[in-house]
Amino acid sequence: MTVSPTHAAPRTTSPRYTIKSAILVVVLLLTLFASIFLVAVGHFSVDEAVYHMMARSFSSGGNLIVWNGYEEFPSPELALPMLRVHDGRLVPQYPHLSTFLVSPLYRLVGYQALYIVNAVSFIGVMGLGFLIARALFGNLDLALNACLILIFSTFAWQYSQAAWPHALSMLFVTGAVYLTVITLRSPASRKSLALATTAGLVAGFGVGVRLDVVFALPAVLLPFVFAAPWRPSHALAACVGTVPGLSLLAITNLVKFGTAMPFSYGVAGSGAASGPLPYLPVVLLGFAVVAAAWLARRPRGRSWLVSHRWSAGLIVALLLVAFGLTPLGWHIISKFANGLYQLVVDLRIRDPGLPEPALSRSPGGGMVYRGTLKKALLQSCPYLTVLILPLTTFLRGGKDSAAVAQLCLVPATYIGVYSYFAWHGGQAFNLRYFLPILPFISILTAYAWCELCRDLTRAWRRIVVVAGAAAGACFLIFVPRSLATLAHQEIAFLTVPLVIAVGTFILVAACVHLGVKAGPNLRGAAAAALVVGLVWAGMVGLLHDAPRTYDWRTKQIEFAREIVPFVAPNSIVFVPHGSYFFSLLEQPQVRLAAPSLDDYRDFRPLVDYHLEAGRPVYLWLDGSFAATVEKRHLLHALSTETLYEHRLGSLVQVREPAAKGVPPAPRG
Repeated sequence: MTVSPTHAAPRTTSPRYTIKSAILVVVLLLTLFASIFLVAVGHFSVDEAVYHMMARSFSSGGNLIVWNGYEEFPSPELALPMLRVHDGRLVPQYPHLSTFLVSPLYRLVGYQALYIVNAVSFIGVMGLGFLIARALFGNLDLALNACLILIFSTFAWQYSQAAWPHALSMLFVTGAVYLTVITLRSPASRKSLALATTAGLVAGFGVGVRLDVVFALPAVLLPFVFAAPWRPSHALAACVGTVPGLSLLAITNLVKFGTAMPFSYGVAGSGAASGPLPYLPVVLLGFAVVAAAWLARRPRGRSWLVSHRWSAGLIVALLLVAFGLTPLGWHIISKFANGLYQLVVDLRIRDPGLPEPALSRSPGGGMVYRGTLKKALLQSCPYLTVLILPLTTFLRGGKDSAAVAQLCLVPATYIGVYSYFAWHGGQAFNLRYFLPILPFISILTAYAWCELCRDLTRAWRRIVVVAGAAAGACFLIFVPRSLATLAHQEIAFLTVPLVIAVGTFILVAACVHLGVKAGPNLRGAAAAALVVGLVWAGMVGLLHDAPRTYDWRTKQIEFAREIVPFVAPNSIVFVPHGSYFFSLLEQPQVRLAAPSLDDYRDFRPLVDYHLEAGRPVYLWLDGSFAATVEKRHLLHALSTETLYEHRLGSLVQVREPAAKGVPPAPRG
């Protein structure tokens, strides 16, 4: 990858850029408007509830701990998922920087502050993505197209109307990359060193929002290492810039978990969330690839490769085969390949025996969450096979190869790491862990679109429009009717996108193979296939996934409105699961307890303790919870009163303590 401080003359921009700009401005204003006036502020998952608890605790007292009554009566039933116990208190596993940023607004509007901050962050991501594209390619039309693709043909917009801080972490990633881009375009000077340091500063603090922002560091450091001439002082400056953010994270982790390790969720053991050690194979493999590529780019290495091309290829092949024949090598390669196929192509090959909280499997192997299917990257964005075009530009050393290489760094790192661990993001309709890569693959897609449509005839432009309209019509006509069964959903959301992806790949690969010989008919057909994929992705994301998400959040709100009047402040509520009850977090001093977390061992001691303290005790009895209570006689000698009945269960209040006197000690 060779980066020069200047770029070729800007290409001609589209005369329609004013219309596109107006559309973007309107959409971004609507995004902010929706987060204030239209958003459903329910909890989509337990993760959002934890962020809610973090914001509530920090805004009220500046605490890094969260309160759920654990200090009064230490019990695993009060340590909800994603919370850790340290020094007799509950602490969240997540970093706190998003909480610091949200807390001023939280004091004004409560939980909705998390949504508003994400909406503002998404607007910032759009602006930075536009600036990155324009800086790299000097093409205003391409930059506008990239923004339109990001909004309308990816799943990014959904997370601008959410509580977990994915949009905020995207902002830090795109900000760090943008600073790197403009640093490379500036002559080496004190100013450029300051810019490089700022890029590292943004990335370092971004890790305090979500730990996976650290995967953006290669996109900050490697461009300086591979620049021509290379800039080691700028790479070092970027490294130094990460120190303040990582130091702050280390300090907060020391307070929360008792460890100064910045990359920790406070979990002991060897799991992937326990620290940096599980990542060692990925880091070493990545370092080996980077070192080999760097040596190959040096003058001596380049001259040797030119004269020994076949020998170099044979050596690389033999090294890969030798590595793959070792037990460790085969384990790493097979694990990575399996995870890569799962996350990028089709989640249906995932082992059905793996524990997946809140997820079930469809008859065809699809992963089901909240009644709909979770999708791999290509199943969410089937047009992405068009990226073989910019990748070929990079491999062939075209004039845009440096820009393409920079844009590939974030996607390559995130996809590589998450594929190795086969992490799919849990409770979501798509791969939310891949959100930081979406601005960059949107720019690459816009680049491919410009290349395919260059000198396209008016007739083919009409055909492209008709193809997009036909794809939209097919979705609107056939898909809503076929969602009654999971088998039909699999066809619409898992199989059809892969068919589109394969068709696009074949046509674009033919264009790449023929190069300048690719005629307008072939390029027009490839452009039409790309538009079909863009439209299908947009339809699924904006007309299916986003409304499903909104509906689920709305159900949480409606349910909370019905039960909140029955729940008194300074009380405890025992629930089989938290999803429908997290809105109670806005009630003063309401404790949520999940008896299943310790197989009901502390259930009765907790009930007796709070009754003795004079606090109201409530139970939400669904079918399985009620059966367990009755079978184990967990409410023996206690009376209950049903306060509210619902199709999902009933809210009952325990009225009498089992005995007077000293509260019992916790068991287990």
